[in-house]
Amino acid sequence: MDDLNELYQRWVNPFYGRLLHGNFRGPLLAPMLSPEREEMVINFRRGVANVTTSIVDVLISLPDWRPRLAGSWFAALRGWVQFRDQLGAMLLESRVCFACQGYCAALACFGDQASADHLRTYLDAWLPRKDCFYDQHWALPALAWIDPRLQTQYADEYLTPGGPWEHWASIQSQPAQAFYLESRRRFDLTLSAALSAFRTSRLFVAHNRRHSEPG
Repeated sequence: MDDLNELYQRWVNPFYGRLLHGNFRGPLLAPMLSPEREEMVINFRRGVANVTTSIVDVLISLPDWRPRLAGSWFAALRGWVQFRDQLGAMLLESRVCFACQGYCAALACFGDQASADHLRTYLDAWLPRKDCFYDQHWALPALAWIDPRLQTQYADEYLTPGGPWEHWASIQSQPAQAFYLESRRRFDLTLSAALSAFRTSRLFVAHNRRHSEPG
């Protein structure tokens, strides 16, 4: 991928605006089908089916948030857990805006103990920082998404009365519990809609088969 402009035209520009804040969620969850929705789903499925690990590696290594957001979502939708530690490290760094939304989505999709540990490390570092409104409201719902899969209750540890989430969320205009519930509702809808709509049945079956085979 020597031509950076070509990279953006094919793998970044068609996707990042829809991925930002889960903007694809509105068209996907709309009660009526539309040409806009059909075109979006086709574009995403084509992208997810054709993207490669080398492309994702380039995307998430660029300094711009747009390719990082697209690349991390591609990794999420393909279940490419080999990017887990790199995305977890970049989540903790939080050097660019918006990209961490994709990192959180990817870690939730990977859904393993190491992904949960990355999210916990991030929350331990950034929930005490009331001066930093970053992606804490993506990371905690991502951890809550993983909990049932690991049979853990990690998210609950941050939600105790007077605990880390309440401390950080006190900067919001709504009560901490209400803010968490709304953040989790939006995250769950976003990830569920993406997994349902953007992965082709072939990829979904292959991904499930790999993870159901004996170690």
